Amino acid sequence: MNICIVSWDSEAQYLYKILKDKYEVSYIIERDHRLWGRNANGSDIVSFGKAYRLFHENKIDYFIIPCMRGINIKNGIYDRLIRNKIPRDRILYAPLKVFKDDQLTDEEKRKLICKFEDRTEIDYLALHITDHCNLNCAGCSVFSALAESPSFPGFKETKEAVKLLKEKFDQVVVFRILGGEPTLNHKWLEICQWIRRLYPLADVEVVTNGTTILSMTEEVLKKVQEERITFDITYYPALQGKIDDINIYLNRYHVKHYITQELETFSRLYNFDASKNARDNYDVCKMKFMCMNMREYELGVCHAVFGMERAKRWFSEIEYSDDCKIDIRTKDITAKEIIKKLDRPHDICAYCNQDLMRWHMLRKENKLSRQEWSI
Repeated sequence: MNICIVSWDSEAQYLYKILKDKYEVSYIIERDHRLWGRNANGSDIVSFGKAYRLFHENKIDYFIIPCMRGINIKNGIYDRLIRNKIPRDRILYAPLKVFKDDQLTDEEKRKLICKFEDRTEIDYLALHITDHCNLNCAGCSVFSALAESPSFPGFKETKEAVKLLKEKFDQVVVFRILGGEPTLNHKWLEICQWIRRLYPLADVEVVTNGTTILSMTEEVLKKVQEERITFDITYYPALQGKIDDINIYLNRYHVKHYITQELETFSRLYNFDASKNARDNYDVCKMKFMCMNMREYELGVCHAVFGMERAKRWFSEIEYSDDCKIDIRTKDITAKEIIKKLDRPHDICAYCNQDLMRWHMLRKENKLSRQEWSI
């Protein structure tokens, strides 16, 4: 049986090590064209195009896609193989536990490899725990500036929803905590700890504007470090003069964190005229790998779902159906059915836009101006 591993990232290299003694790993697909034609441990490194040809020449029997953090596995790799006439039953998947569960033997890890369509794993899930924000960014993709007062999803409901999610999806590769500004929710750390308990292998990241970090206590930051929680800090101009202090403070307590480059532009994500075709927008969407979002019991096709619900109260021209959401409490619904329902164009996609505008804060009198939110 000739196997082709898709990618030569660190995960793929580890997968090669546990497969090589049992299977013939003949080829490796690599995106970096500088590696094409080279040989890695006896396996030829090829392009996607050459791999398709080799398969149809019966020189490749199976493709194995390793779990990879931050990679558009479903839409960027799996669907590409399908479009090039690779049968679904010839595309396999090596799940997160293969790479992160140190208690398993190599044989046990090999047994976890499954058909891609049978996986019960989410590459990315964003959990919304705060509706409002302490900044009024124009063009905010979840319309936090339109929240009339401090507002949070229910703590009990959020915990129960994550527990129900675990019953459907065995693993989440990246679990991101979003708002608004998530750290305004005084239960944010408890929610992260609950996620860590249910999904011990997940990367848990709090996406924050960083404005509350310097006021966090030593006790809080020690717990953040112990629970392996990461701060993903968006460097807005509002942090000017504070960003170095934030970096020093988090390093003092060994808290893992990322800081984006300073943002001078903001994505102008919506066109309320909905003049575009939902299918066309979906086909070119750059954010498909970030699609699965959750607020209390509802799973949404993307982060726009929960923001648009807020915007609909102010802008009457916004209309779309509720099929872009699923209630996780729906009886007997499976992981495969959830993916199938959400991973497709929805009428809400017609409002999507990908233009940029210069980042700025809204004046209070302008926050309900249609022009501040839509092209």
